[in-house]
Formats: sequence, structure tokens, C-alpha cells
Amino acid sequence: MINDNLTLVSCPLKGSTAVASTILEKKVKLYGPQNVLKDSDKNCWNSDQGEKQFLVIKFGRTISVQKLCIEFQAGFVSEILRVYGKADDDNAQWKEIDEFDVEDSLQPQIFELEELVKCKELRLEFEECRDFYGRITVYRLQVWGNEQEEETVQNS
Repeated sequence: MINDNLTLVSCPLKGSTAVASTILEKKVKLYGPQNVLKDSDKNCWNSDQGEKQFLVIKFGRTISVQKLCIEFQAGFVSEILRVYGKADDDNAQWKEIDEFDVEDSLQPQIFELEELVKCKELRLEFEECRDFYGRITVYRLQVWGNEQEEETVQNS
């Protein structure tokens, strides 16, 4: 079921952070993963060489994910995107949510999940990189969904 009342849940102002498998030449300020959460065309995450690259978005709270909007650099993109979620703390296992084919394009691409998925962290694995050296470049990553209300316990 698709929900039309989605909000941007990956905003750094709401506590979201990003980590990555690698960073090109270890230049975190220029190519670090946190850059993908900023609304700027001047910054990006650029991975270093490697067979399988990934990004992890840590929301710092439980959210429901409905869709992803990702803007890649053409030529530095994977053929397959696997999406995993983690609902609990660090000891929880990653659960595969979906798999998508990725276009080799500079245009933003929308990856819509079939239903809302609750999680605290999202892991995006980029497989079969089109770049000969296995590098991935992402300018923008937006995660759209809903905030989860905190459950309150009432004393009887």
C-alpha cells in the first residue's frame, strides 16, 4: 500500500547520520557519506575501489520507510541495489527488504517499497558496479516515510 503523506526521514537535522564501506582517498570532508544527506549538488559520497560498496543510514529513531530517491553520477553506479533494514539495536540482524535494478543515469531515481518497513537503520548495498574499479558516486540520498510515535506505558 502506497502512502501519499510521506516526509523526509533522512534529514540530518532530525538526527540521521550515514556511514560507508569506503571513502575515496579517505577525504571525508569532500567525499564522506554524510554528504549524501545534505541538499547540495556540490557534495557527494564517492567510494574508493572495491567489489561491493554500501551505505548505512542511521536514523537515531524508529521510522517507517516507503521509498528512496537516489542521485548517482553516471558511470559510477551499480547495476543492482539491495536494501536491508534493522529494526532494533546494534545486535539485531539485517533483514533484506528489497532489490532494485539501477539505471546508469545522472537523473534522480525513485525506488519504491511495496509497503512501509519499520527500521532504525537502512543498509544500501551496491552490487555489480559499472565503473571498472568498483567505485560508486552518490550526490543525494533521500529516504521518505513516516515518523513512528513513541509508545507510552501507563501505570495502572
